Amino acid sequence: MIRLTPAEKHFLLSEMRGFVAITQKIISAATANDMAAVAEAARVGGLKAHQKDFANPDSLVHGIRKKAPQAFFPLGRETHINFDRIAELAAELKDRDVVLNTLADNLNNCIACHSAYRVEEAH
Repeated sequence: MIRLTPAEKHFLLSEMRGFVAITQKIISAATANDMAAVAEAARVGGLKAHQKDFANPDSLVHGIRKKAPQAFFPLGRETHINFDRIAELAAELKDRDVVLNTLADNLNNCIACHSAYRVEEAH
């Protein structure tokens, strides 16, 4: 169990919901063989798109980092990195199967995280 303030919990759950929305957009674009749309969707979830937030010491990320177990953050970081990788693969290789296989691998991070952790508001 990870106990967070209401603001931290909202931030974290919003990020995870964003991952689901990005995944849906990637799948939809990939099935249409629109690799430009795949890359665009994936970039939104990439580490590069979130660097400012991670670097900002006032970001809620830093409060969460202090409260979550050590093994929690590598899952999220890898998920962000893999979205950047999916964007690059879509833009460079334009191979739907490679994109979808990479996305399937990325979803293993979601499964691992949701299997291991729960979020609760601290009182």
